[in-house]
Amino acid sequence: MGRSAQAHERTGKAARQYTFEPRRADNDGTELTYKYKSLKLTGRNNYVSALMMVNAEMQKRLGKDRSQASIEEFRSVLDNLDDLLQTLVRRVRKAKSDYDKNQA
Repeated sequence: MGRSAQAHERTGKAARQYTFEPRRADNDGTELTYKYKSLKLTGRNNYVSALMMVNAEMQKRLGKDRSQASIEEFRSVLDNLDDLLQTLVRRVRKAKSDYDKNQA
């Protein structure tokens, strides 16, 4: 092991105590959950909410529990990933439009 790898191992546990969290303005990065209520998302930020949306849409397209789906069924959903994402983009844009209308 090189010197840098040993140093990393020694400081690895302590380094976890000092994780970097970027500063955010109020509600910055949380619009999907807190502004666009029509999406009915519960994620703590946009990243988590987007993952939840993708997973729910994949589940819907599989039509069964993920543990019961075959690799071929996953591949067919992933082969149409562009369509899946475009569906979600339209859904978010609609929610944003509804929110903007209600705020006007």
